[in-house]
Amino acid sequence: MAEEFKNDPMMKELHQIRAEHSREVKSVRGRRRGRELEEKAEAFVASYGYKLVPTNRGTNRLVKAA
Repeated sequence: MAEEFKNDPMMKELHQIRAEHSREVKSVRGRRRGRELEEKAEAFVASYGYKLVPTNRGTNRLVKAA
């Protein structure tokens, strides 16, 4: 931050808002990328006759598709 704005409350709040927005955007991108990877993994295992089944532990189990 520039020296003349170091004690300016408006600039401090603006920087906080920008930092929060940056964290939110990063999180959304990560979730979107994660979902894309999950979809690709599901398609890949399906091409071999398997499917991913969610477990109670938050993981997936690979099982032969019926």
